[in-house]
Amino acid sequence: MNNDKAKGFTLVEVLIAMTIFSMVIALAVMSYRFSLQQLTKEQTNHNVEQLSKVKLVNRAIRAATPYGYRKELRENVPFFVGTRNSFSFVNRSPILISSPVSIATLYLSGKEIRYCEAPFGSVSLEHYRFNRDDCEQHLTFMSVSKANFEYYAWKDWLELSNYYSPYFNIATKPKPRWSANFDASERRIMPIFVRLNVSQETKEQEEQLIYKLMRVPPSLFGVSSE
Repeated sequence: MNNDKAKGFTLVEVLIAMTIFSMVIALAVMSYRFSLQQLTKEQTNHNVEQLSKVKLVNRAIRAATPYGYRKELRENVPFFVGTRNSFSFVNRSPILISSPVSIATLYLSGKEIRYCEAPFGSVSLEHYRFNRDDCEQHLTFMSVSKANFEYYAWKDWLELSNYYSPYFNIATKPKPRWSANFDASERRIMPIFVRLNVSQETKEQEEQLIYKLMRVPPSLFGVSSE
């Protein structure tokens, strides 16, 4: 009766196999580390670029240009349109487009607050209402659970004029107040502050970002303090 002999591996073959296996593992680890480093580097560069743009957006909002234009009745009024979900203003230092001047808008889109720009002159300022289709480019300003905008200002230019009038004493002087909508063409003034109310799922309390806009002399739009 013939018995089959079991064929095994020699020590040299085992060592060669282990060496090859170790080299494959080493190459895989090196490849993973390199890919991870590249990904981290790209993510870091993206985060830095995003942070830089957010800073530019903050600066642009605080320096919102009180651009004046003439309505149908030849009345000179500033441009600024704000609602609970967006506000638009003239930006003389565009961030996203090559146009020298832009119509900039910060707006709520789902769970994001976005910033976008449209070339100045591409839309009519009179009766302006924000339409995201007018934007050439946009960037994500921040992620939110819920958010809305509010505007702190006088009722109109007449109330502002009365505030500066020497004929009103302190007790009767009108005061600015917050509102959910603001149209500078109707009030003939710019808001003093813009407030962004933000709710995050990870935080119990609502957060607020308040932007102080460029102060506009009342005389710029025909308002007299005398």
